[in-house]
Amino acid sequence: MDTKGDTEATDDEQGKSSVPEETDACSDLLDSLTLTDIQDFKERGNEKFRIGNYTEAINWYTKGLEKYPNASTSDRATLLSNRAATHMKLLNWESAITDCSLAIELGAPNEKALERRAISYSMIDEKIDSAVEDYQSLSNKFPERKRYKEKLNELKKKSDERKAKMTEEFVGQLKGLGNMFLRPFGLSTDDFTLEKDPGGNYTIKTKR
Repeated sequence: MDTKGDTEATDDEQGKSSVPEETDACSDLLDSLTLTDIQDFKERGNEKFRIGNYTEAINWYTKGLEKYPNASTSDRATLLSNRAATHMKLLNWESAITDCSLAIELGAPNEKALERRAISYSMIDEKIDSAVEDYQSLSNKFPERKRYKEKLNELKKKSDERKAKMTEEFVGQLKGLGNMFLRPFGLSTDDFTLEKDPGGNYTIKTKR
């Protein structure tokens, strides 16, 4: 583990951890009162992260951010990125996205915040397109890292499939609405066709 930077994690930030050890609340409270640098809070958080005590890790990162609001943007970005990684371990995708976005705004010192946000976006169906954007940025910045390109292609396909499904459902709803209005006239949407002309405009024509 690099004690000078972000917490370590696998490419997908979802590896298994060891069983958390017991936390001495009183000891932690005393520690928080005696620590004199934001780096100390980061190290305490990293220690909890390594043993799988993610809730305590989040607490330490949060304490550091609260106690040192004027610390360097790089240090604060690192704590936010580390806290995001911890939220990911707890499957708190929205919280991870928020922390990653804040870290990126502060000028995160490496790509970890962007990658963690991309992963978190990809875990939420409604935010697949945002994941595609982040992986596109990662792929452009690091073309030698094949995993970014592979994930980008995978998510683009998933996004296209999702959009096709949504379009199909929308058309089905429109047909249902149309049939409701046409039924009194002895008609249905099956009696009409939608044709596209060379200019890209659509016209409705009857089949009979």
